[in-house]
Amino acid sequence: MEVNELIHYCGFLHGADSDVVTCKDLFEPVLTSAGICFTFNGTNKLANSTGIRYGLKLVLNIQQKERPSFNGKLGVKLVIHNGRDIARPYLYGISIPPGFAVDVGVRKMATQDETSEAKCIDGMNLPFFPSDKFEYSQFACRENAVAENIAKRSKCNCVV
Repeated sequence: MEVNELIHYCGFLHGADSDVVTCKDLFEPVLTSAGICFTFNGTNKLANSTGIRYGLKLVLNIQQKERPSFNGKLGVKLVIHNGRDIARPYLYGISIPPGFAVDVGVRKMATQDETSEAKCIDGMNLPFFPSDKFEYSQFACRENAVAENIAKRSKCNCVV
C-alpha cells in the first residue's frame, strides 16, 4: 500500500499562533517486524501547545475490503515512540479499528536506558524470558534488562 492510498488527510498544528500544515508527504515507509509501516516525524515536528486541537490529525483509508488482515485484526496500529528509535508494533502501540475516531494524548517523559547489550552473551539466564519458554536473543536480553530495572525501581511484586 502506498502512503497516498492510506492517508486521506494529514494536518499538523504546532500551536495557537500557527496555521495547519499539510503533512501527507512527510510520511516515509519503514520496514518493521510487522511489514511496511509509515513513519512521521523524520522532520522533527513539535507541537508547542497542549490540547486536542494541536498536533497531528489523520484521516485514513485502510481499504478494508481490498486488504484482508493476516492476524484477524482490521484497522491500523498506532505506535508513538522516540523518532530515533525503531518502531516495534508487535510490542507497543494501540490498535485502531476501522470507522473509529481516536484521540491520543501524550506526555513527554525522559528515560535513560541503563541496559547494555555488550553484557548480553548467549546462554545467559534471563529471568523474565526463561530458556524453557523463549529462545535466547540480543533483543530478549535487552528487554529482560529493561524489565529487571523496572522491577528494581518499582519494587513491584514481579514473579521471576
